[in-house]
Amino acid sequence: MAEKLERLHEKHPDMGYRRLNDKLCHDEDIQVNDKRILRICRKKQIRSNLKSRYNGCTRASNNPAFIAENILNI
Repeated sequence: MAEKLERLHEKHPDMGYRRLNDKLCHDEDIQVNDKRILRICRKKQIRSNLKSRYNGCTRASNNPAFIAENILNI
């Protein structure tokens, strides 16, 4: 089981233990509890590579097209 997890992790380094378990269940028809996969991953030091988030949605504009009137006068 540990060797299969290591091979899967080499192919998909961004997958965590839950997705590795789903992959085992779907592709190789192996039904295993998540906790067992987690134990094996911890023992073999298999960790997913975290992807960075894209936070480009709300940035302050250098040249805003509209500036709201200050009605609170603070």
